[in-house]
Formats: sequence, C-alpha cells, structure tokens
Amino acid sequence: MKWLDDSEAPDSFHLWTALTILGAAMRRNAFIRRGYYTLWPNFFTVLVAKTGRCRKSSAMEAGVVNLLNKVDEVLVISDKMTTEGLIETLSQHVVMTNKMVSREATGLVFASEFAVLIHHDTKMVGFLTDIYNSREKWLYTTRTKGKVELSGICVSLLAGSAPEWLKLIIPMGAVGGGFTSRIIFVYEEDRRRSIPRPSPPDKKLRDDLIADLKIMTTMEGEFKLSPDAGKLFDDWYNHRGLPEEAMAQEEVRRGDELLRHPRPCT
Repeated sequence: MKWLDDSEAPDSFHLWTALTILGAAMRRNAFIRRGYYTLWPNFFTVLVAKTGRCRKSSAMEAGVVNLLNKVDEVLVISDKMTTEGLIETLSQHVVMTNKMVSREATGLVFASEFAVLIHHDTKMVGFLTDIYNSREKWLYTTRTKGKVELSGICVSLLAGSAPEWLKLIIPMGAVGGGFTSRIIFVYEEDRRRSIPRPSPPDKKLRDDLIADLKIMTTMEGEFKLSPDAGKLFDDWYNHRGLPEEAMAQEEVRRGDELLRHPRPCT
C-alpha cells in the first residue's frame, strides 16, 4: 500500500484491487482444496461508490494499467465486447507451461464501468456465472463458428459501478442467487482523504511490484492454511450466525472467498 500513499481512493478499494490482480496473476497454477472440490484464486470484484466520490477508477487503474498490464503472462481484457467476443478471446489465449505452449482460458476481465460490460448483453451474466468456478472445460455453440471450447478456465473480474446502476443492470433473478453471490461488492461512501496535488508514484516501487507479480505467475502447487490461519478460519466458520434467507447464497460462499485469499496461505 506504500506505493499508493498519495491516493485519494479508500484503502478497501486498493486492497481488493490488489487481491484480484494477484489471483489473476496466479491463474490455475495455485489452488487450495476444500473437501471434494478445489478453489482457484480468481475473484469477481466490483467497487461501488457514487460517481466521482471515491476514485474507484483510479484505484482499479493503479493495479491493472500500471501493474498487471506490464506482466506479459497475464491476459487483461478491457475492451468492450460481446459474450461471444470474450469467449473467442479466451479460447485463443496461449501460455507457456513447463516449456510447452498450451491453451488456457485465464485472465482478468476489467471494466471500469460494470454497466458497459453486462447491461446490453443478456448472455454475459450467464456466462460469467458459469465460468466462475473455474471448471476444466466449458463448451459453447455459436451460430457462426460452431462449437468453441474453453479449457483450463480461471477468469477474474474487476469492475466499478455506482449504486444506482446496479439496480438497473443486474437482472432481478440474479440478485441473491447465482450471479451476485459470486461477486464481492466493496462499497465506500467517501474517499480516504483529499489530495489536491498528488505526487507521482515511486517508479522503483512500481517496478518492484511488477517483478513480484511476475514471480506470482510462476508459483505452482497446492496452498495450505498455516496453523494460525486455520484456527482463525475454524473459529469464524463455527461461530457464524444463520443468514437471512435473501443472503443465504452469499453466506455459503463466504468461506470459499476467505480461503481464496493469497495472504493466509503458505
């Protein structure tokens, strides 16, 4: 966070941007097991604040444009596109693994305005819901190109939105259920502080962070909770209150989201 000392955006916006781009950098190389299923480090994160209030776009761009875009191993998809266009882009993505080239549907979907991504494309919500769990293979049939297969899926999402837009762009059937329960909404009302003339960010710190992200792309294998982190997680899990019915799906996924964090793992 030192690199962003002169940022007006709230700490929570920077934290969740950082966690999301870290997960995007690790792709399917790192994982954590939870019983019979596997968790991958991808997050769907939406920063929420009134327009112009909390510098949410600045927080996201600091992580994506200034850092993750400099890491060649990570696909960043930031252009406006249709669901079919996104599927086609992911299906053509290739990576080098153990000196071998392979197709891998991994990367970060970056939308500074969430509405631009999903508002006029009814298929996008269903597609993002389907691929969130990072299944090994996913098949889609298009009118023009026939069957398109995605393999090795691990897609992260980072977007921003004003509160009033969320009511308009997310279908009611997706609220409290499949789609919204997969998203971490980070809401803030005010910026961290007012900085009329911010200083340029430290170039060396930025270069160090880019180097760290490149190292993250090489990390492989199973992550496990440290003893202290395991105890904290168990205590939280065993003392949760019963959620309201409208929030049941979100609450079920909170444990998975905590375990996806790179920080408590070793």
